[in-house]
Amino acid sequence: MNFVKFLYENKIEEDGEGGVVSSDGGGDSEGNTSDSTPGYNIPYAFAKKCGCKKGASCGCNKKLKEATYKQYKSDESFTNDKDRLNKTIKLLYSDMCKVEQMLRHASKLKNEVGMDNKHLLYGSKQRITKLKDKLEKVSELISNLYTEK
Repeated sequence: MNFVKFLYENKIEEDGEGGVVSSDGGGDSEGNTSDSTPGYNIPYAFAKKCGCKKGASCGCNKKLKEATYKQYKSDESFTNDKDRLNKTIKLLYSDMCKVEQMLRHASKLKNEVGMDNKHLLYGSKQRITKLKDKLEKVSELISNLYTEK
């Protein structure tokens, strides 16, 4: 529910001086200045932008959460397969640039602090080896994508 809809449903209006008054009279004249403001009676006020509840799993980030190839193929936001493929490559490139920047920052921090591999946690060491393997697989997929038939 957006704020304008909330104001309309609760019949809250602005007075001529920039304040907010309720249609039921607004209370006494010596009340607190925040008496007539809606306050925290707004559902999902602190939720994500999509309106999903805290902890709920949703498809907010649809770029990375393509569920199946069938859904990807039947996406109606593209006019043809050529546009779909080019848009996908563009999104992959921008995401890889972000990954590269994060890796540069992590490497620079590691060098500034003077850490070596023995200071890494066991889980971090495993994740680094898994990242290397995934990047090798991604490199193969990119080379297969680039080759001509």
